[in-house]
Amino acid sequence: MSDRIAVMSNGVVEQVDTPENVYERPATTFVAGFIGVSNLMPGTVTSATGGRGMIRLDTGLEVESRVDGLATGERCHAVVRPEKLRITDPGSVTPGGLPGVDGIVQSSVYLGTSTQIIVALPGDVSMTVLVPNASEAERARLPGGGAPVRLSWEADHMHVVRESESRPADVQETVLA
Repeated sequence: MSDRIAVMSNGVVEQVDTPENVYERPATTFVAGFIGVSNLMPGTVTSATGGRGMIRLDTGLEVESRVDGLATGERCHAVVRPEKLRITDPGSVTPGGLPGVDGIVQSSVYLGTSTQIIVALPGDVSMTVLVPNASEAERARLPGGGAPVRLSWEADHMHVVRESESRPADVQETVLA
């Protein structure tokens, strides 16, 4: 395994970083989707001061996060990896006041070591949740298709990224010899 990774899109470097940072703290939506499954929740920066700020997700939830390099009013995406999400009953109070959103289970698929649950949120956003299959009893309690649920996450597990700005693939460069 390399100690530095460069992720490129259409000939443009999107991020150069350690494998852990590329996965846990992607720089753009392209990088977030390129390395593993990523949940992207669109939103807008509502305030930004000293690297921290507030993000209003399109689902209506307002959360505090690092917003390095993003300005008030700028569109962005909150990224939470599938294994970092908790799934509980809808409308339930999240432990410790964690951020959370309500949705409807679209599908639940047994994958061996985990169960993959796809949850539809308002605004045509889908979230993927990976729940370890630690015990048969816990797996039997997981919600199935059509069930209303609440997804929550630790504030540290959410990372805010800007939309990728790489050039379209059809842009041609002229080289003068």
